[in-house]
Amino acid sequence: MIYPGLKATTGECMNTKPFIAILLIAVISSCTPDYHDKIFDIAREAGIPLIQVAYSKGNAHVGYEISTVPEITPRKDNNTVFQAASLSKTVFAYIVMRMSDRGEIDLDRPLAEYADIERFDDKKLARRLTARMVLSHRTGLPNWAVSPGSPEWPEAPIVFKFRPDSAFSYSGEGYAFLQRAVEQIQGKRLEEIAQHEVFLPLGMGSSSYAWRDDYDTLAVNGFNRDGEDRGKGNFPRANAAYTLRTTAEDYIKFLEALSQGNGFGPKSREAMFHSEVQA
Repeated sequence: MIYPGLKATTGECMNTKPFIAILLIAVISSCTPDYHDKIFDIAREAGIPLIQVAYSKGNAHVGYEISTVPEITPRKDNNTVFQAASLSKTVFAYIVMRMSDRGEIDLDRPLAEYADIERFDDKKLARRLTARMVLSHRTGLPNWAVSPGSPEWPEAPIVFKFRPDSAFSYSGEGYAFLQRAVEQIQGKRLEEIAQHEVFLPLGMGSSSYAWRDDYDTLAVNGFNRDGEDRGKGNFPRANAAYTLRTTAEDYIKFLEALSQGNGFGPKSREAMFHSEVQA
């Protein structure tokens, strides 16, 4: 039901040649030296100076970092923390599906019954929005009303691009609205919810939607497609659509749980991998 966030974001990273990226690789056997060399060549050609690799070997998770430039030294403990960007959405969708399994949220019930709609310009359309529309990017909302890291964002008016459930349009704003509903239902903030639902059960000790003190030394700077340094990403507020920080080893634990259906029922797992809309 959710969009293929991992595939889309990973592909975007490679095509736009950012300076730093996470490379997530799930393989059965260990990486051979030849495989390592191929990863190095891909990273160097794409202009990526630091890549973090993780893979499964039996019941263990193995990871390491590869640098393609002399200015950057890979961490031997492989605990460099990266901005996960829109991979944040997939983790949040997993949380929502767990809540759906427990009967805490109805995917087809209007989110206006859970959260306020004051920011929406068209209240009638806003009352039609559901979690299913958000997860499949069919809300009719823009990606963002204004930059989500700006002081203006929490109160910026949200203007619909088109009628809800009529077409696909990628929207972080939709995920932020669903986040507010989830927080109201659970009576907790996003980070506390994520720790309880995902990070602690799966052993993702380096992951967080909110900034942590140890990120001051563990987090790396992010760069846009033009090579502009955007800093470490110490965003002013936790946002389900984009503020997750994680490591490749942490994220592969999540991917394994997701693919194996751990943490939710078979119907929810099927829904997570079922195509809802042509994008």
